[in-house]
Amino acid sequence: MPFIKMFAAASLPLLLFFFSISFYLQPIQGDLTRVANLSEKSWGWNKPQPAISVHGNEDSPDAHVIVIGDSFSDKNIWQTVSQTVSGERFLTFTWHDIGKAECLQSTLFTLMARYPSVRYFVVESVERAFVGNFYGDQQDPQHCKAVVRSSVKPRNEPTLATRPRFDVDKPILDPVYAVKALMAEGASYATTAASGDGYIAPLDRSDLFSNRRSDFLLFFHEDLNKKNWTGEQLERSVRSVSQISESVNKRGVKFILAVVPDKSTVYSKYLKEPLFDTPKDVWRALASTSIRSVDLKTLFLREAQARVDFYLPNDTHLGAEGFTAMGQAIASQLKPEAER
Repeated sequence: MPFIKMFAAASLPLLLFFFSISFYLQPIQGDLTRVANLSEKSWGWNKPQPAISVHGNEDSPDAHVIVIGDSFSDKNIWQTVSQTVSGERFLTFTWHDIGKAECLQSTLFTLMARYPSVRYFVVESVERAFVGNFYGDQQDPQHCKAVVRSSVKPRNEPTLATRPRFDVDKPILDPVYAVKALMAEGASYATTAASGDGYIAPLDRSDLFSNRRSDFLLFFHEDLNKKNWTGEQLERSVRSVSQISESVNKRGVKFILAVVPDKSTVYSKYLKEPLFDTPKDVWRALASTSIRSVDLKTLFLREAQARVDFYLPNDTHLGAEGFTAMGQAIASQLKPEAER
């Protein structure tokens, strides 16, 4: 018993110390603040967001639109907007659900048989993963796993309108993260600098985001993958998409490609120093093909300069207005040519 009292007496000050730090730093919300070891106090969004009441991802045999997507799709946010606008019934799978990117075509054929009502396939890929998703040769069905079910299980509740400042369920942050985030609070960045798995780049505008350090862009380190792309890799990837698109279209289902621009691409013209000398342009390469694709880059470049937190400052993903714009743009493709 005396030992327990001594241990409690020794531990209490340490717990109070980390509780105080956690209260100051605020609970982690963004994927970038998490991987870059930065605080929500400085990098979390402060302007209220429009709330989107997210639909469930019902595995219905009557699905009209089947989505294959990544983390921009696995919360079912833009699909909720598209479904509301178009009236079509959506069902979403992730790239992880199909096992490997080289099994995309095989998976689409399998899903056609399973969901005979499907009229559209929307294949969504973030820009930085485009070559990784499409460069490889498509494999035969015997080398691909059968997609059993979707892993997309969104909460049937609205997206956050305001960012929580305290987490009752987890009042104390991970101590290692907390110390690193606290040390980074006063850091200055004259040039683009790495922070964990993120990068911080100075901006020449401070009105694009609502966080305290809005004169900087926080982005994911994999955005720089494009530096290593060759022209041949991009061309081959586009050819692969074109072949998949033609194969699907011949079977009576419309193939739609949606490439989501990296956060660093959308805000590149506001950076004080460029990240790339001659960046590869996925959308320009796609424009010379017959692939039915959504030009999210042009849309996002226009909207992000006028809408605060179009991408969230603490996250690699879009804010509510960004997901709304994405959902509306994709919904516009779910129409006959004459109506678009």
